[in-house]
Amino acid sequence: MHANGDWFQYFREVCSTKLLGNAMQLGGPGKEVQVDESLLVRAKYHVGRNARRRQTWVFGAYDMAQKVGFVKFVNRRDAATLLPIIQRVVAPGSVIISDEWRAYRGIPALPGNYLHRTVNHSRHFVDPATGSHTNGVESYWSRIKANFKRMHGTSKEMIPSYLDEHMWRERYGRTDDLAYLNLLSHIAEQYPC
Repeated sequence: MHANGDWFQYFREVCSTKLLGNAMQLGGPGKEVQVDESLLVRAKYHVGRNARRRQTWVFGAYDMAQKVGFVKFVNRRDAATLLPIIQRVVAPGSVIISDEWRAYRGIPALPGNYLHRTVNHSRHFVDPATGSHTNGVESYWSRIKANFKRMHGTSKEMIPSYLDEHMWRERYGRTDDLAYLNLLSHIAEQYPC
């Protein structure tokens, strides 16, 4: 790896460590959190052997009030995988909005008194009865995918660290100056003299 690549990977590790040390909770009583899963990387033109196995799925949650999200690489997008992540990341009492993917059907049964609203995307993008939509999390996907596109690709092993960097920048580095100062601060926290 090029020397600059080593430094960037080191900085992403600092971001990941900071996120692991600060459990994030999105939403809260009565606050909306949109959840969705997205195909991040797919086999180009669906060509080649085992194209489905090269698909990379991510799960995300987006807090509409705080304008921050959570994103995680997932091997499967079934209820057994997604519901524990929702319970860990979304604060009790939140209003969770999703599409009608079958894995989300168990949200009302989760401990935490969640209110679950769905949007049937085959009929409309905004539910006419409730006004619920998933536009926030869809926009979140667009920003993440734009970052990956600017990198001209990456290896599957690097995806979790790039996702952590994205979340870290949302919370600690919205400007270059803020990112620089907080990165120095987080390095000092992790490696005290």
